[in-house]
Amino acid sequence: MTRSTALTLIALLLCGGMLLAACGGGEPPAGPTPTPPPPVTLNPPADPVFVAGCAVTDLETWLESTDFLLRDFVSQLNAAQNQTPEQVRVTIRRMADLRDALVAVPAPDGCAGEAHRLILQMLADSLQSLQAYGNGEGVDLRAAQTEVDTLLGGIQTLQQALQAQLDAHFATQQAAN
Repeated sequence: MTRSTALTLIALLLCGGMLLAACGGGEPPAGPTPTPPPPVTLNPPADPVFVAGCAVTDLETWLESTDFLLRDFVSQLNAAQNQTPEQVRVTIRRMADLRDALVAVPAPDGCAGEAHRLILQMLADSLQSLQAYGNGEGVDLRAAQTEVDTLLGGIQTLQQALQAQLDAHFATQQAAN
């Protein structure tokens, strides 16, 4: 074998090696697809608690409790807007606990019944959207947030009217003393 034939053979072997390295050196063979997490499922809420009439103490307790719990729920909901589906799965559980606490607050049906029902509807709608998002169902959380904001505006209007009613009662009571 001549020297030029040997150099040609070495050049061909080097080119072949580079081609093999370029084609076959990428990603390792795909393994099994990871098992997706189980879907998020929430227990349905308990039946809401309503008390007859509109006693001042019942209204005051309801307003204080729902205001605090609702603000916390909305805060969690706003935070969920920037979370991945995996992160939302944890947030959903916290929000479900807040929903359960809100359901258990006795609502005076004579004056706060409508507002309480709207709150419970907003909670259910929010959790349903987040649950679908967390389960990878491709829900648009921004659109769901817009719907919730509309309901929340109505709830806040009702709560403000009830707070004004409560304030007027206390002012009358204070003037009488």
